[in-house]
Amino acid sequence: ESFVKSIKTIHTKCDDEINWNHINAINEPFNPDGMGPRQAAAIQALDNFKPNFIQKAIKSIAENKKASLAQAVEKAKIEDRAEYEEWKSLNLLSQRILAGDIDAYFEVINGMNPLDDLLEYGSDFEFGADVSTAMEVEFRVKSKQIVPTFSMSLTKTGKLSKKELTKTAYYELVHDYVCSCAIRIARDMFALLPLKTVVIHAVDNILNSETGHREDVTILSVVFERDTLNKLNFINIDPSDAMGNFRHNMKFLKTSGFRPVERITNY
Repeated sequence: ESFVKSIKTIHTKCDDEINWNHINAINEPFNPDGMGPRQAAAIQALDNFKPNFIQKAIKSIAENKKASLAQAVEKAKIEDRAEYEEWKSLNLLSQRILAGDIDAYFEVINGMNPLDDLLEYGSDFEFGADVSTAMEVEFRVKSKQIVPTFSMSLTKTGKLSKKELTKTAYYELVHDYVCSCAIRIARDMFALLPLKTVVIHAVDNILNSETGHREDVTILSVVFERDTLNKLNFINIDPSDAMGNFRHNMKFLKTSGFRPVERITNY
């Protein structure tokens, strides 16, 4: 029961939003032509070193301590430089992101792998963008591997009973699972990048009743707008009903599940 609930509520969680404007506004940590704070503190510690009684008595101890402080100065210099280079890289990246550089978008996606925590629910995520305000994401759902075909319950005598789900119950669970995944992917992409629109294409391997063979087809194509999505109460929505808030192509039959649909390409 807990697992069934989890695959219907994937959309209730999402990644923390990255504020690119805030990152862009962070001042450089120090003047690169000068000395970094760590190095300055380490030099001060070296300059202020005064041997104690034992160090005065045993000069080798004092020499080792001073050598250690000198090494700390070099280490601090390296750490300062690393911090500055990290700031510089993030600052330049934020500038490119805010300027709508699509290549920068894909650098962020490839570097952060924002949908990796959804791999147990979907796979083969593919991203595409022609304009800086919109992103398309295709993903393969795992309905056959993820959605259970049975339910478990306890009998009056306390024994565990396993019962096959009806077709209607099974396909309704698949319905909510796919739509919940789509909402979650859109939320994660909006959290990652300053997009206005995210278009999700869900692909599944389903039986073609005309040929008798299973085929990879698009079963859901939905255009999520940031402003509309942000207005939803994610705890209370039914994920499949929530598709009504957005332009989408979806054909779902209660007794046979999803049917192939055309992808939305004009958005």
